[in-house]
Amino acid sequence: MTRLTFQEFLAVRDEFDAAVQTTPGISQFCSSTGWAIPAFRGLHEFDPETTNTFIVHEGDSWIVFVEKTPNYFYPFESAWMFQCPLIGPNSVDLLTRAKAEFLEGPNGFVIGGIPKNGALFEKLESLNSLQFENFPTTGCMIIDLENGVDQWLGRRSKKFRRTIRDAQKNCSEVVIEDADLDFDRLFAIQEQTYKWKDGSDIFHHDDCLKFYQAMIESEKTLRLRVAIVDGEDAAFLLGAVFGNTFRGLQMSYIEKHKSLGLGNFLQIETIRHMAETENITTYDLGMFSEYKSRWADETREFVGCFVVL
Repeated sequence: MTRLTFQEFLAVRDEFDAAVQTTPGISQFCSSTGWAIPAFRGLHEFDPETTNTFIVHEGDSWIVFVEKTPNYFYPFESAWMFQCPLIGPNSVDLLTRAKAEFLEGPNGFVIGGIPKNGALFEKLESLNSLQFENFPTTGCMIIDLENGVDQWLGRRSKKFRRTIRDAQKNCSEVVIEDADLDFDRLFAIQEQTYKWKDGSDIFHHDDCLKFYQAMIESEKTLRLRVAIVDGEDAAFLLGAVFGNTFRGLQMSYIEKHKSLGLGNFLQIETIRHMAETENITTYDLGMFSEYKSRWADETREFVGCFVVL
């Protein structure tokens, strides 16, 4: 059992991410360093270089926490609680032994991203803890591409398929570019969307802005696809490839192009592109929204736990 500093953790992030990919049920990209480290650096007011972390590694199991207030430990990303800070088959046992070895007195651990009614939850619930509580967290909507795009489309309604065909027809002259990661280019599109104009855009929040900037500047698994209409950027889709999963992050289109069905076109073309060129079998659309329900095959539910040891 080895306790790592944050800088030491960065040096072995590939080893950690490999363990994340073999941990069943969790939101894998959002538990990886590609999501967790930008969140650690961008979503909090503390200095990541001086803040106390609790990162312990043994074999293929890990625990990854930050001490936000004295004796209270949280995942690196606790805004949406997508990240599961317990990785690997023996992570719960590792947590109890690491706490006993490295920490004094009672300590509270907030643990997000736990598959609802799964083995990880049962292990935490059965701990001999001083306090145990659970609470709902953010779920993920999933497109199943295991048997290909056409079979997935066959499971959609006739109305949905007709909407997609109309979007493809209307956008027959639209060019989709696999673009270099460029936050300024993405943001220039975002500022012309209805979400930006009505004040509901995620980038209106400084912490989320810093989070996405940090992710785009540092994360090599990201993919940025830009739709171009009449030579000008009109829409973008940003996501990340992690194992056989594509995790959608942000998608927006300029409001004046709404009648084209540009969002639907960019989404369906990205689904096919990812399945065919990167062998993606799962498309994680992220948190629930009404429009995603027409695309998704299932919603994966997660819970959070508060454990005092």
